[in-house]
Amino acid sequence: MPSYAPHTDPDIRAMLDVIGVSSVDALFAHLPPQVRLNRPLDLPPGMDEASLFLHLQDLAAKNHPYPPSRQLMGAGLYAHYQPAFLDAVVYGRSEFLTSYTPYQPEISQGTLQVLYEYQTIMCELTGLQVSNASSYDGSTALGDALGTLASFGREGARVLVSDLLYDQYRQVLETYNYGLGVTLEVLPEANGLLDLEAALNAIGTQVRGVIIQSPNRYGLVESPDTIRRLAEATHAAGGLLVQSTDPLSCALLEPPGACGVDIAVGEAQAFGNTLNFGGPVCGFYTTTDALVRKLPGRVVGMTTDTEGRRAYVLTLTAREQHIRRERATSNLCTAQALNAFGVMAFASFWGKSGLPAMAQRIAALTHATMLALGDVDGCCLPFLGQPHFQEFVATMRGRSSGEINCRLVGHGFSSGIALDAERVLITLNETHDQSTIDALVAAFDSFNQPTAAPVAVSMEVA
Repeated sequence: MPSYAPHTDPDIRAMLDVIGVSSVDALFAHLPPQVRLNRPLDLPPGMDEASLFLHLQDLAAKNHPYPPSRQLMGAGLYAHYQPAFLDAVVYGRSEFLTSYTPYQPEISQGTLQVLYEYQTIMCELTGLQVSNASSYDGSTALGDALGTLASFGREGARVLVSDLLYDQYRQVLETYNYGLGVTLEVLPEANGLLDLEAALNAIGTQVRGVIIQSPNRYGLVESPDTIRRLAEATHAAGGLLVQSTDPLSCALLEPPGACGVDIAVGEAQAFGNTLNFGGPVCGFYTTTDALVRKLPGRVVGMTTDTEGRRAYVLTLTAREQHIRRERATSNLCTAQALNAFGVMAFASFWGKSGLPAMAQRIAALTHATMLALGDVDGCCLPFLGQPHFQEFVATMRGRSSGEINCRLVGHGFSSGIALDAERVLITLNETHDQSTIDALVAAFDSFNQPTAAPVAVSMEVA
């Protein structure tokens, strides 16, 4: 594979001579010393193809994949069951293996129709009028929502952000805000939910928007009345309300649009996409008709051709490649076309009755599991009795979150998400059942069994 071979010293010398630089050091002399690596890369000796293949097999064997029925990790990405037809219809078809939005409607009608159907489904789930053709992921979709708020220029503007966003979403927001000039202010929580009175008191004339998350980082659901009151107060101040949400929860709960939310964003990975070590995934972004020209990325529309036949085209592309850079809504380049295809196929498979039924089953299982764990001596569920969707926080008296996670792994589960030194976030899905509840109770109750053999678990992940 010549194209992957490193350059030889004569190659490098020849290139330096062409550009008139004496050495590689001289070529990079303009870079600050602290960002330059002053030693060779720490790499082992090269291998032949057969040896490398065996080495990669050894590395892969260190992974411990879990089926959805043994997964407890969530916090934005979820291991729902993926119907077998998805591989046959979507991911196993080489003609769909591109992440790029098609430009040429005359040869891309099928893909454009898929994205149009995806947009329609996301609009129906969130109760809003317009959807883009997908975003990179949920956190960058939220970053683009912040960009929309920032585009309504006002000196000294503030955006209020709930403290109950996922940590990674907060970090991406702060990164996107670099250069936007918006002051981000954190809204506090009260017993696991947004402190509504504090939020209402914080909204003032300089507020461009409020960003909340429901279900939040603890799996708790904000009430529709809370969201409506926030929306009314935000609109009265001249701002917009943004909600980060889970699309599956929208199939069960009152959708954001019905509560007065102006922009709904989130992660649709769980619809038809596996976890894949964090990507690729599929963010969604929906909003109102009034904000359609602020929508990041691309929108696929339906029209008729010159012979009156139904046809699909890219309708809006308000990104920097197509309009003046200073007026672009984002630098969103590729849509997650293949992943959005999976989302559309998954949602269509379950349909308007199947998705709510799945969401209902998960919510019921979550509350049943919390009630069962609440009877375990030493197990504390900080927000027991409040409305959860598919996640909840658990602690065990005198035990760290690391100990809890190791105990869960020892009982055949994946670990949960460690929120801090003591609290673990546990996620349930539709493949879990009463046996899951029993096994979780046994895992937590094992801390109360002094005669039980210690569990030796390796948490190494390649």
